[in-house]
Amino acid sequence: MKTLFFIFIACFLSSFLYATIINVPDDQPTIQLGITAATNTDTVLVQPGTYYGNINYNGKLITVASLFLTTQDTTYISQTIIDGNSSGSVVTFNNGEDYTSSLTGFTITNGSATYGGGGIYCYYSSPKLERLTIIDNFAEAAGGGIYCGYSSPSLQNITISSNSTSYDGGGIFFDVSNPSLQNVTISNNSAINRGGGIFCQLYSSPSLENVTISDNSAYIGGGIYCGWDSSPSLQNVTITNNSTTYSDGGGIYCISNSSLSLVNCIMWNDSPQEVYFHEDLDPNSITISYSDFQGGEAGIITNNNGTVNWLEGNINADPLFVDAGSGDYHLQSISPCIDAGDPASPLDPNGTIVEMGAYYFPQPAADFTADVTNGEVPLTINFTDLSMPGAVAIDEWYWNFGDGNNSSFQNPVNEYLLPGNYTVSLTVTDVNDLTDMETKVGYIAVDPPAYIGHVWHISTTGSDVWGNGSMQFPFATIQAGINVAANTDTVLVQPGTYVENINFNGKLITVGSLFLTTQDTNYISTTTIDGNSSGSVVTF
Repeated sequence: MKTLFFIFIACFLSSFLYATIINVPDDQPTIQLGITAATNTDTVLVQPGTYYGNINYNGKLITVASLFLTTQDTTYISQTIIDGNSSGSVVTFNNGEDYTSSLTGFTITNGSATYGGGGIYCYYSSPKLERLTIIDNFAEAAGGGIYCGYSSPSLQNITISSNSTSYDGGGIFFDVSNPSLQNVTISNNSAINRGGGIFCQLYSSPSLENVTISDNSAYIGGGIYCGWDSSPSLQNVTITNNSTTYSDGGGIYCISNSSLSLVNCIMWNDSPQEVYFHEDLDPNSITISYSDFQGGEAGIITNNNGTVNWLEGNINADPLFVDAGSGDYHLQSISPCIDAGDPASPLDPNGTIVEMGAYYFPQPAADFTADVTNGEVPLTINFTDLSMPGAVAIDEWYWNFGDGNNSSFQNPVNEYLLPGNYTVSLTVTDVNDLTDMETKVGYIAVDPPAYIGHVWHISTTGSDVWGNGSMQFPFATIQAGINVAANTDTVLVQPGTYVENINFNGKLITVGSLFLTTQDTNYISTTTIDGNSSGSVVTF
């Protein structure tokens, strides 16, 4: 991890060989003066503190960031505050800014806009917004936290909480906009009219991934209000505990040809219902798969004005949040939503099927290595556990070494006494009784000791793969002995039936049963070469 961090810093610094870093307050006393002094590709780097006022990028393609940018220390987000002082939008992008204009690592608060975007206002602009807390902002008309008009910003790792509006979009307002949201929390926002969490209208198609929409409220559409040809796409989104103060659509309200798709989502405990279609205007549609949906398909009130595409993988079961009462919507270890998502979705970091909902549930991931993986018998090997814990510690290990031996030690030692290819497996169990197993097929290769014969031993219990022709590790076929023998050598065959056809291949050797060494004629009848009707049994 340290190596990755240093690589990040090196890339960060090298990217500014031809750009300027303007430090606030050392170089400029305010953030806005830093922006004014900056030119495209510059960075305005802000020290911890509270900065009162409103900032406008004025079309500049620059980065404005706290020290989080250079340290990756998330504590700088809460320590570096832009306070709008109740005098307008805290941050404004309204001059065509694109993703090369970025805002990173701040708390945005106390904005009060007469129209839209108490926290952040985007109009015909698509900046990159990262690692922000947007809290306690107000807009009179639209977007207490964020307003997007004709804009498609990128929102990553953002918390939008406790914002409000007198009309639409307590958390976010989208109008003719196609933003992307990743790892975003939208909670405890309110709208007096529509869309407590998100308001979405007029051909807007936001993409939401790993987003939590919870505990928001509005007159209509507590979590999401979606209408007028909008098509949100939701993947791994948790929508829960949202409510309406009077009307319908506690989770999602759809109106006038809105079309939503939900994959790997959770919709639970929204009041008065999870999804509601407006009775009139153009019909709506919703497509749901691999999601935990309270009430099942019956939890969608269509009013005969739309289509529900209820696909495979959906369940109706308590998701078992860790502590919904305190706003913790991570999953308990026994949640039915763990590993229950779409198998075609990208796998979780531990290689398992994705969860339903916004949060990945970390499970133990078994792995191991050995100090050596091949050698001669007897071979002693030290195994080392490389397993990664999940949410809690691993407390049990079970090893199967493939030779009949096993161990419950974390880092065991095993001695292999017979040659062969051995498959080794490790099963780990954590405190929550979650398990994972790693199996490495043919991981250990054990060779017989070197043998220089003159007498090559053959037995029906031997092996042509791992035998060396010694009495301890004989070959399984007579032909294997002939193949390694040199002139004047002897191939000595133990009693048994050998189904094969042998060829001396010009070698001046002796092939004999134990009659050769004992003169016991019983070995003649008990040592058989069976040609299996496939040619001459013996060829010279």
